[in-house]
Amino acid sequence: MSIALSDNTGWEELIVVDPNNVEESERNALRRLTALIKERDPDVIEGHDLFRVHLPLLVARAKKLKTKLDWGRSGGFLRSRPSRLQIAEKTIDYPKFTIDGRHFVDTFLLAQFYDVGMRSLAGFERTDVARHFDLCDSDQVSGLTGKELQRAYLSDSEMFQRRALCGVRETRALSDLLSPSYFIQAQIFPYNYQDVIVRGNATRINALFLREYFRQRHSIPELPMPRAFEGGYTDIFFTGVARNVWHCDVASLYPSIMLQFDCFPATDRAANLSAFTHGSPQLPARSQSKNAGGTRSRETTSPPGAAKHVQDSAQQLLRLPRIRAGTFRRLRRRRACHADRARSAEEDDRLAQRAWRAGDRGRYRRNLFRAAA
Repeated sequence: MSIALSDNTGWEELIVVDPNNVEESERNALRRLTALIKERDPDVIEGHDLFRVHLPLLVARAKKLKTKLDWGRSGGFLRSRPSRLQIAEKTIDYPKFTIDGRHFVDTFLLAQFYDVGMRSLAGFERTDVARHFDLCDSDQVSGLTGKELQRAYLSDSEMFQRRALCGVRETRALSDLLSPSYFIQAQIFPYNYQDVIVRGNATRINALFLREYFRQRHSIPELPMPRAFEGGYTDIFFTGVARNVWHCDVASLYPSIMLQFDCFPATDRAANLSAFTHGSPQLPARSQSKNAGGTRSRETTSPPGAAKHVQDSAQQLLRLPRIRAGTFRRLRRRRACHADRARSAEEDDRLAQRAWRAGDRGRYRRNLFRAAA
């Protein structure tokens, strides 16, 4: 076992458990991990399959070895609860972990969201995703698993150390590639960085409107009566293997129909969905942005991704009877003891407008901290 750590400054450290004295060495490794988190004080803790694999393993080993994982900025401990995430046709059950003053970001979930639109990933293991984006320094090192990895660990070879550090570097690169649009959305929607990733599109827009109604001290519209509506037409005319298949898609089809034919909630009195949708950000299709660490990201998901979420999500308000046309405000401040502690409403609005215009996240640079077991 080992724990590989890295952050956006280029700092790296590898903590290796001594196979000849596993229990004491593992206890010391967990204590060292906790000490490093407190020392480097990251805002974001990232990992691949962080929720389903790494954090449950660390919690289980810490419980067995009677070691505290007090990673919170206020000295708080890890908390978890069962959670479920629906991504297209997939349902992912996972334990959701939280900690005071920090965010957890799982690149496994980011890869799942990415593949919903692209459908190009061969698998969702870290090595599969890194290979797809050509992020592997060496396929031989990155793909070292199973008995070969165990032999390298027991022999304390250089190959094992390279494999451990390769994993944390790939995780960092994946986050830099896939997280920028969500970081921008955290400045637009009244959710923190960790939660905005897993919130549904309609939920984000609904929260935005509730915030606006609260700001105007306006009563929230009554829920409309549910009604049936027709969905998109699909059909299949034969069975078997289809060849020479063409995929045609119209970019932002629903928002375009809404704007063209003025399809907006009749009960909206204060938030003004029409003006909001017309004023949605218009960003170039392939611009670069800054990730949560303040560095330039590659051209995969960036401010256009955030703009598309804003535009494509608004149409869902017309289809879900449980959604109201309104918004509430959860105010945040970067260096607070809690991740969503209040900051002024005026500053929140200014940051949202700036993020929409240019995707500028320099002011909100965060220390990215990644753990890989």
